[in-house]
Amino acid sequence: IREGRACLSTNIATLRFYCVYGLIVTGLRSWLIIYAGVSMGEFVWCTNDIIFGVVMVSAMLRSRPQPQLSSIRPTASLLGARTLSSVAFPVVSGVLLMVTAYGLLWSSDFYTKLDPYRDLDMPGQLWM
Repeated sequence: IREGRACLSTNIATLRFYCVYGLIVTGLRSWLIIYAGVSMGEFVWCTNDIIFGVVMVSAMLRSRPQPQLSSIRPTASLLGARTLSSVAFPVVSGVLLMVTAYGLLWSSDFYTKLDPYRDLDMPGQLWM
């Protein structure tokens, strides 16, 4: 029973990790392209995917069962309230943090907004 619960908990945690990571990274990429006209280099995204996608998940998969069973059973439902709330809370927190950070940045005196499409005075085909 211990190995079964540990396996179930690890698989649900891995699913939640990938859901949160996918939603936050996709939102960040979209935000940067739409509002700042910026896309980070391919090396940055590959490094993030390798560090978070491989290292974190391999660490999660090396977990072992505890000697004492918890009184709270892990959820077995992929679309249950516990799983969805554990995905929604970090995503909503990340969005609120990003909106707050950008709001503080844009309202500060030292910040000058740069629109790379219009402010560089260079057509897009000459960027490379």
